[in-house]
Amino acid sequence: MKPMRSAVYYPHTKIRNEPLLKRALLLWDEIHVIVPWESYKSKPSPKLEAEAFELIGRTHCPTESEKQQVHDLVEDFATRPLPPEFRLRPHELDGDDDYEMLRISSFGRRGCSSGCEHGISRAD
Repeated sequence: MKPMRSAVYYPHTKIRNEPLLKRALLLWDEIHVIVPWESYKSKPSPKLEAEAFELIGRTHCPTESEKQQVHDLVEDFATRPLPPEFRLRPHELDGDDDYEMLRISSFGRRGCSSGCEHGISRAD
């Protein structure tokens, strides 16, 4: 039998969602929350949430090395040229228009028409 995967619950340090915890008990061996320091303790949880977290919950305080690694990845992503997949029309790579990279489909009718007027989205 293959081992199940673990998950990270982010950005909160406490899982306040009973249905999510119930699903996590079925799907994952461990669910991790990122905490600001090693001895961090969150406020008491309701009994069911506390019991579920006791079974599969783990806290993780990032090391300085991990923080630096994430910083480097984010900095690299923010400063390098965008890959073609991030562009609205990947075949039009010779223009300087950085707004072309946006594909905005969750604005709804009013938001999309506003984005279309400014050239940063198109109606799907």
